[in-house]
Amino acid sequence: MSTASPLPLPAAHALRKLGRELALARRKRAISTADMASRLMVSRDTLWRLERGDATVAVGTLATALFILQLPWCFFLPR
Repeated sequence: MSTASPLPLPAAHALRKLGRELALARRKRAISTADMASRLMVSRDTLWRLERGDATVAVGTLATALFILQLPWCFFLPR
């Protein structure tokens, strides 16, 4: 059984980068993981998965995180 990711490598890298950027934006705003998870209405585990770039986190969770952090949708597009 293969454990390879079904995502293309560039997409996996982009998700990890996005997760790091979301975590940085949260920390810059002094929002704790517990508070951010509460605002997102998800568990802290789901927030950690989002911030690690886990592709299985719902796109609605990503959209809500961008809204909470006041980041534009284009924030996650390649620059």
